[in-house]
Amino acid sequence: MILHITPNAFRHSSRILKECTVALGRDRNVPIHVVALWEPGVEPEEVTGTGVTVWRVALKTRNLPKHLLIQPIKYVEWLCRIVSRFRRESITLIHAHNVAGLPVGVILKWLTRAPLVYDAHELESERNGLSRLRNRLSGLTERIWIRAADATITVSGSIADWYQEAYGIDRPAVVRNIPARAGAPGPESRILRETHGIPDDAVLFIYQGALSSGRGIEQIVEIFSDERIRNHLVVMGYGALEQKVVEAANLCPNIHFQPAVAPQEVLHYTSSADIGLCLIENTCLSYYYSLPNKLFEYLLCGLPVVVNDLPEQRKIVEAFNCGWIVPSSLDAKKTAITAIDAGALATGKRGAERAAAELDWVNEAARLTDVYLDVSAKKR
Repeated sequence: MILHITPNAFRHSSRILKECTVALGRDRNVPIHVVALWEPGVEPEEVTGTGVTVWRVALKTRNLPKHLLIQPIKYVEWLCRIVSRFRRESITLIHAHNVAGLPVGVILKWLTRAPLVYDAHELESERNGLSRLRNRLSGLTERIWIRAADATITVSGSIADWYQEAYGIDRPAVVRNIPARAGAPGPESRILRETHGIPDDAVLFIYQGALSSGRGIEQIVEIFSDERIRNHLVVMGYGALEQKVVEAANLCPNIHFQPAVAPQEVLHYTSSADIGLCLIENTCLSYYYSLPNKLFEYLLCGLPVVVNDLPEQRKIVEAFNCGWIVPSSLDAKKTAITAIDAGALATGKRGAERAAAELDWVNEAARLTDVYLDVSAKKR
């Protein structure tokens, strides 16, 4: 089997779901198992529609306080139960996700002699929203364990460069979090316009994703609350800032809140907008070097994008002329968004179509397959 280890509930983990479709070379019959963390609302065990077997560990220590000094107790239980269950299994390859999955993967590698791939979904020791102590603990964990991995992969070139320099390892392979073109929506959707009564002649901007800090939500809402902005905005998702968005939607006729939809419906909804907003803030090094999944989802739907001036996102926009790179200040963003006319929108859409034709998970999957085959060959 190929064993994926993820320290979350494996609800909407788009990257892991795509990576689970990648087997070793031509052997498409290799069983795929995911071990995750149980929480209310999900099944402890299930087999997905794609045949992936999932086991979510229900911790006996789950109800202990969420205190920094208590969390290691929960983590040790999670680690021990995974190791106990899989230590004698015939594992072909271990794929450990995020820094919390790395020590588990290394211990199982030692016990089963299976090759280990470490997947850093972001710059794990420089994450948004974590205290300096938590980020330092993540960095220490990586520094101790990362050299035991047979290969490391990550999501952008800048992050790969950082890992190579910081830890003195071979440059990680870059497997970007790009959707599969086969999952692109069909004919142009109108669902958001029909649901929220948005006129056909209005330019419709969309933000879709987590409603949390560091993603530009507060700025987006403030921009479209300005009476001079005639364009419409749909914010689709859930999270800590949901109430702020709902309040703005109740006050401003051009702001609309769309609750999160099922993962398989996201692109259908997204494709009914005109322009995608991806205003990740430079709050941490991980965000500065990020290539968000939503950026590629917008492009797959044919939507040009508005992004902050962050290096990896700038490269995509400039390579395909598929959007607008806006300054950091609020007033400058308002000016840039207001200046998008019909001609600029048409140019952006053509660029988005070029990007959608070239960017495809198939290419990323081929890169991951090469990593799998390489580490497996070295273990023989």
